[in-house]
Amino acid sequence: MLRFIGALCSVLLVATACRPSGGIVATYKSPTGAYTVQLAGKSTAPRAMFVEHLLYANAFKGPAVVVRNWEVHFADMLDTAFDDEYSGADWPQANVLRFRTSSFDRALAPDVIVLANHRRDPLAFVTVKSADLFLVFDLAAGSTIQLLAPPQARLTDLSWVKVEGQWTSGKRLPATGVNFVLPKQPGGQFKYVADIFDERTQIREVQQGAKVYH
Repeated sequence: MLRFIGALCSVLLVATACRPSGGIVATYKSPTGAYTVQLAGKSTAPRAMFVEHLLYANAFKGPAVVVRNWEVHFADMLDTAFDDEYSGADWPQANVLRFRTSSFDRALAPDVIVLANHRRDPLAFVTVKSADLFLVFDLAAGSTIQLLAPPQARLTDLSWVKVEGQWTSGKRLPATGVNFVLPKQPGGQFKYVADIFDERTQIREVQQGAKVYH
């Protein structure tokens, strides 16, 4: 929200607190030991104006670096801290690290998010933001993966799905975020499909008729 002011503050060098700082705050290793994610930076929200707290992921496959300094959360004093937005983390699949939201009901039927890689190259790393935050490793060429997240419809009229990533070549898959207008009385689960192409991602809802919010 205050990124422009924060950037101006850094340019003018009037407050060194405008620059992200902080060391490793958490480390997560997959059950097989194949993948490791370190969170670095600030997982809290600042208490002063013009200050930004950023949290980054450093991801590894064995000893090899997959991504470094990958931004996973931003907060100024008006935003929710990462520590408050998420209540814990787990590995629902061998190559998927999930940060669980603390705001949505997990007892209800989950939203389904399908990632479909339509390119002939594998994706090394993908982040998906819905109610939960997912970090996905090794999405093979021509493959799909299904993620389950708490349903957003009970708490909001607009759902949100954001996808970005990096190919094994090191080329970035640009971020694509879409709001959907949710029907008042859905007949069941919402299913979002993210079709990933070379430099773009198309996200659609395919089960309940949710329309893209413009």
